[in-house]
Amino acid sequence: MTELPRGDQVLARAIDLRFRIGARDVKLKTPSPVDFVLMKLDAMRIRRPVSPKDAFDLYAYVHKKTPAVVAEAIASAPERGEALGRLQEVFADEHGAGVRDVLAFAGSLDGIERELVAKDVVRTFATVRRLATIG
Repeated sequence: MTELPRGDQVLARAIDLRFRIGARDVKLKTPSPVDFVLMKLDAMRIRRPVSPKDAFDLYAYVHKKTPAVVAEAIASAPERGEALGRLQEVFADEHGAGVRDVLAFAGSLDGIERELVAKDVVRTFATVRRLATIG
């Protein structure tokens, strides 16, 4: 497992989730949206180009949470500038390292599907950056 530079900070600010499965109480820690974004950006920096998975994880996470939710978390975080700058750096256009990684991880895409996903990745992160800037 790759040790990430801000791992301790992410754990310290993690959100506790508690739920019950059958007769068992379960406690789970999950990172805040901004911590997840920064953690994945750190992982991309450390593990690229060997593993394109982190960019794909980040793209899927933003889709699941929605760009608005992720942008709101970034907008109110002390690390706002860093997060927005780094997202711009890797997802600004279809030639960005993050976009290329998403496409590499989703290797079965061809032709028009590949182009559409690349455009969606760029649009998704542009929406996050725009909303975090005006929010």
